[in-house]
Amino acid sequence: MKNLVSFIIPVYNVESYLSTCLNSILHQTFTDWEAILVDDGSTDNSGEIALTYAKKDNRFQYYKKPNGGLSSARNYGIDKSHGDYIIFVDSDDFWVSDTCLSELIERISKNDLDVVRGEYMRVHNNGVIYEHNATTTRIKKDITSKEVIDSYEMMKSAVQGEYFSWLFIFKRIIFNNIRFDEKRKFQEDIDFAIRLFCRNLRCGYTPTPFYAYRQRENSSIMTTPRLTNLYDSFSLSYVFWNNIEHLEDKRLEEQYIYNGIMMYYWTLETASQDIYYKQFKEIQEQAQLKQLRKDAIEWIKHTKDKSFPIHFYCSPRNGARLFRLRRNIGSILRKLHLIK
Repeated sequence: MKNLVSFIIPVYNVESYLSTCLNSILHQTFTDWEAILVDDGSTDNSGEIALTYAKKDNRFQYYKKPNGGLSSARNYGIDKSHGDYIIFVDSDDFWVSDTCLSELIERISKNDLDVVRGEYMRVHNNGVIYEHNATTTRIKKDITSKEVIDSYEMMKSAVQGEYFSWLFIFKRIIFNNIRFDEKRKFQEDIDFAIRLFCRNLRCGYTPTPFYAYRQRENSSIMTTPRLTNLYDSFSLSYVFWNNIEHLEDKRLEEQYIYNGIMMYYWTLETASQDIYYKQFKEIQEQAQLKQLRKDAIEWIKHTKDKSFPIHFYCSPRNGARLFRLRRNIGSILRKLHLIK
């Protein structure tokens, strides 16, 4: 079937939200799609709900596998899918209108694009919108006005740090052997994008929000800090650096180097928070922060006209202390109403 779209939908303990998600796909005006429902070892009624949709409409295809995490479920879904295009959907989220898929297909096929990125809105646990258009104001107007952009423009100006895989529609052929890293349980979307956009792809960007991202208060990632999340985040520094040699567009080299350096800084700030800092010795050893910092200092030598915070020029422990000192000073100034 020409222009068949494969929705890849990992399903894990989302019985309260799954029907909303699947209905938003079922009602799309563009009808040439399949939805690969990958039950990743759910222990609630999610599997039964998914099976109900599969029995009513053969475009929904249900598969059950032992729990392996989001990346494992996505990879499983990719391998089971047949579409010319692939779209990832998290099963607690939903699409905002019935014409979204039609509009994305028109955009990607009109200029024979490899990938198109759209935007999203944030909704509360109950589905009520609280941020109607999450499009970052940093997106440059010249990007939104172009019919075709390249990987350099996509990574530098359109992504803007929000790598969510569910914001893209991908042409299947560009995946080749690229899959999600199943060893990574956090920020897998960043790792995936780093490797995918090494190739110089024909890309498109639309500021129109088509996806509703449900901010779940009881999400384990939101409420349960995990040291492994920090380790995954720190390790992205090396993913950026190690993929420089694979870049087809060398203009991205500076961006990759900068992001590789700053992943250390951004994650160190998180590690300095109270809930993590009491375990900082373990974090420093497990994430090999002393070596990572030394490597980041070496990478800085490859940058031009960029300045970096003082945190890079002191030990990881002292860098974390600087973050804590800054927060404490800010708290005092806010109490004195000297800053907002």
